[in-house]
Amino acid sequence: MNPAPPSTHSVLNRGKACIVCRRKKQRCDAKKPTCTPCLKSRLHDQCDYDPAANKPWVRLLQNKLKHLEDTVRVLQVDPSPSPSTLAINSRTPPFVGWVTGKIPESLSSPHIRAHHVVPRQPGPLDAPLSLKDPLPALLREHVPVNLTDLLITNFLQNRWQHVLEFNTTKFLDARRLPPSHPNSVHPALLDAMCLLGCMYSPPAFQKFEPLFLHRLRYHLATSLANVDRLFDFLMASALTGCFYYMKARIIEAHHCMSTAIRFAMACGLHRIDTYDLCSSHLSPILAPPESLIDLGDRIYMFWGLFCLDRAGSLITGFPAAFPDDKLITTMWPCPLDQYATVGNPLPLSLGPNPSPIPLSGQGEACGIPYSTVSDLHRYSSPDGSDRSLSGECVHAFRAKSFAMLYRAAALATRAKSKGELARIAGDISVAEHAIQSLSEDIASYRGRTQLYTGHQGHDATLILATTATYAAYIQLLNIYVDGDSSVYQHRLEIARASMAIVNEASAADRGYLHILLGLTWTPVYEVLALELKRLLSSNQEESAKVVSAELDTMLDAFRVLAKAFPFKMDLHVSHLERFKIHSMNLRR
Repeated sequence: MNPAPPSTHSVLNRGKACIVCRRKKQRCDAKKPTCTPCLKSRLHDQCDYDPAANKPWVRLLQNKLKHLEDTVRVLQVDPSPSPSTLAINSRTPPFVGWVTGKIPESLSSPHIRAHHVVPRQPGPLDAPLSLKDPLPALLREHVPVNLTDLLITNFLQNRWQHVLEFNTTKFLDARRLPPSHPNSVHPALLDAMCLLGCMYSPPAFQKFEPLFLHRLRYHLATSLANVDRLFDFLMASALTGCFYYMKARIIEAHHCMSTAIRFAMACGLHRIDTYDLCSSHLSPILAPPESLIDLGDRIYMFWGLFCLDRAGSLITGFPAAFPDDKLITTMWPCPLDQYATVGNPLPLSLGPNPSPIPLSGQGEACGIPYSTVSDLHRYSSPDGSDRSLSGECVHAFRAKSFAMLYRAAALATRAKSKGELARIAGDISVAEHAIQSLSEDIASYRGRTQLYTGHQGHDATLILATTATYAAYIQLLNIYVDGDSSVYQHRLEIARASMAIVNEASAADRGYLHILLGLTWTPVYEVLALELKRLLSSNQEESAKVVSAELDTMLDAFRVLAKAFPFKMDLHVSHLERFKIHSMNLRR
């Protein structure tokens, strides 16, 4: 008996049929461009294939898209949640938040009111309600004092990382006041400090970040709506921007920081050129400062925002929110304790029109000659004979160094335009003299100061200011380096001088590392990478080995910096991969 002939019908794998046959639940031969059943039914214009439709990852993305669309529709109806109505997922998502990683939904999207949440069916692996962690629900409105004390303490110990310094004694005194007191700390500022304090606490505390972010958003809105303690609102807004930057949520960070900066300008913080507590330059938006300590906090707030604005613009490429330096008249900061201690009576105003009224019991800050950022652009000689020596403290050095780094980067960008170099030659010369003078001031201060003795905030700020000044100098030298061997060699010397600071900082405890060091180290890597390319092209192998070792040291420094902080913010180093020397995946 002869075997039956093989079937002429091909057996398709599941999911290979066209969309029409799948919908009609009929057999499909999967011919392309049109299958036979569709051709016979004259549905050739509808015959299409979707091979990925049944793949799990496609369904997952489709469900995610539907969830986001539903969230947008809900938010269009009710955009103002309050802590008492927020639905907080008791199963806190894992702490990721990296540039290349998944951002938890509780951080990446606004939250929804409880009555809008559609409950899903419990899965087989879901724990019973009685076994779930009840803590997030309990903390919606009332956070235990011992938890906030711990987180705020951790933040205060690391506040210098966010370049927002203030008088901690005054803050702690205000925090002891009852919440109803007008001079107590606003809940928004406490929530912001707790939010960032989670990042400097053990990993177990990081699950509270969504909670404090919820509370922070709500209290910021209530502070602004009620015109309540707006200086606390300003600082809390700036700290929120810092949080978003540390989470690499760049758009939100830029928006939040720009809003805080414009609010600071509306309050007149960019025009504090006098110690007169009733100055007409101060906006009525903020109540007049009650003491020099209050005024000092406002000066520090302004320059902290200034540094964050300049650094954020350099890292992300977004435009800076602060206007041209010429519109800024706020005096440089001095050590915070000098706003509190008593010095010799001096005129209240140190600006162009000094007040003849002396202030008795004033702080030592009043004895420092008036100087501001515009003075950096008026240095007329390389020896700095006409420059002011005021502002000799690490916080002033930091503000000056970032002002010059931003200025140098702007000039380097303008110099690339055709015919622009000749027009800005004078500005470049003034900037070079200013950077040289600033570098000398910092070197003199470093020579008189013993570092690495436990004053982490002071030492880390000084290291940051030093490397930022070197980075600014490198930016200027980049303008004239082509075809000028002396400028090329000088730039290499500056890079190696910064390398010495890199080695010094890396060898010290990680507590002396500043978050923004990566920004100031990248020009050093670029200079060394170009030198390695030049040496290899001229077959100078021994010298190339030395430079290659220096680049390896730089990479190790970047990795040490990456491991020192619980976040990924690699925008400032990712472009270094173009040299094809190292992979900039720093957290492998």
